[in-house]
Parts: sequence; C-alpha cells; structure tokens
Amino acid sequence: VLGILPWKSGARHTLAVFDPGKNAVRPTTFTVSGSESVTVPAGTFTAWRVEMSGTEAPLVFWVSNEATPRLVKYAVTGQPVEFVLVK
Repeated sequence: VLGILPWKSGARHTLAVFDPGKNAVRPTTFTVSGSESVTVPAGTFTAWRVEMSGTEAPLVFWVSNEATPRLVKYAVTGQPVEFVLVK
C-alpha cells in the first residue's frame, strides 16, 4: 500500500482493513499531516507524517518522500514504543 497511495500534504485515504482481533473488516483512515525530517539509525529522511485511525490502537508512521516510498518509523499513539528503520 505504501508504494501505490499518492502521499502528499493534506491527503486522506480510507481503506477497508481486516482486524483479526474483531474478525471483521473495518474502514481505516490514513491522513497525511505534513512533511518533516526524521532521524533513525538508517539515516535522516524527509518523510510524510501519516496518522492512521479507525483501528483498535491509532498509529502514527512516517513514509519517506523518495521516488520509492518506504516506511521509516512508526509508533502506537500513547505508547512508549517506536519501530524504526535500521541499516
């Protein structure tokens, strides 16, 4: 999905996503709140900040602005855990 959605500031995409905990398909919304610089062990990237809602636990993730977008970092909202891109 990361490679095919048109990521740009202000973009909003709603997709049907399977929730295994509920055994149901739920509408999930991905909203781009802007672009920012993100530093992770793999380097520093300019990335889109994307807020995902409609799931049990909302997520925030960063998708690089490169020609081939890739996930740079994501975090569960309100939790002290982040997953980051490493070399």
